[in-house]
Amino acid sequence: MKIFFKNLFQLILHPAHGWEDVAKENVPARIPAMRGLFPLIVLTALSVFMAPVYHSDVSMIKLVIESIATFSMFFPSYFIGTFVLVMFLGPSLNEPLDENRCRTFALYTIGLLTLIALILNCFPFLETFGMFMPIYVAIIQWKGALYLNVKAERTGHFMLLAVLGVLLPPYLIYFLFSLIIK
Repeated sequence: MKIFFKNLFQLILHPAHGWEDVAKENVPARIPAMRGLFPLIVLTALSVFMAPVYHSDVSMIKLVIESIATFSMFFPSYFIGTFVLVMFLGPSLNEPLDENRCRTFALYTIGLLTLIALILNCFPFLETFGMFMPIYVAIIQWKGALYLNVKAERTGHFMLLAVLGVLLPPYLIYFLFSLIIK
C-alpha cells in the first residue's frame, strides 16, 4: 500500500519521474490494485458520509446511494480501462503489448481520479479546483506514453484511447447513476 501511494504522489508531483518509478517497481498490477487502489476506492466511497459536516440537509439514504454510486464509478472503470488499452493499444506501441503495464497504467489513472474524489468528498469547498484536476490527470497520462512505449507518431491515438477508455468511464458511470438517482 505504501508503494502505491508513494507512486501516486510521485505522479502528481513529477509525472515523468513518477512513471519511471512505476517502471522500476515492475510488480504485477494485481498487488497495488489489491493493496492500494481497491482500499482507496472503498475509502472514497465511505468519505461520502463526510457530507453532513458541510451540509445539514443531507439524508442518510441519499448518502448511502451516493456512496454506492461512488464505488460503482471507480471499481468497474479500472477493468474497463484495462480492457480498452489491451484491446486497442497494440498497434501504437514500439514493442509487443505488455498487459501488466496496461493494467498498471489504468490502475494509477483510476487511483488519481479516486484520490481527487476523496479530497472533494472531504473538502467540498474545493469543487472548482477539482473540476480541473482531470485535465492534469490527462497530462499525467500523456507522460505515461513513455512508460507504455508508445510510438512518437501515435501519441495522439494513445491519448484518445487513454482519455476515452480510462479517464472518461468513471464520469460516464457516475452520470448514468445520477440519472437513476434523480
